[in-house]
Amino acid sequence: MVYGLAHRNLTNVTHIGIDEISRKRGHVYVTNVYDLNSRRLLWSGEGRAKKTLEGFFDWGFGKERTKRLQSVC
Repeated sequence: MVYGLAHRNLTNVTHIGIDEISRKRGHVYVTNVYDLNSRRLLWSGEGRAKKTLEGFFDWGFGKERTKRLQSVC
């Protein structure tokens, strides 16, 4: 997993989808961010709060890539 994250190419990500799913009973949520063009999971974080999603952008997506986003679903 560490290798995959370190070598992930985020250059052409322009459309992302965000989904919050319950991973087990008791409302334990995970937030997933997907590249909608390539249909691949980009990032997953524990919880479903604003702070959780901010973790995706802090993780390495960055301001320049965020500026290139054309849509968020």
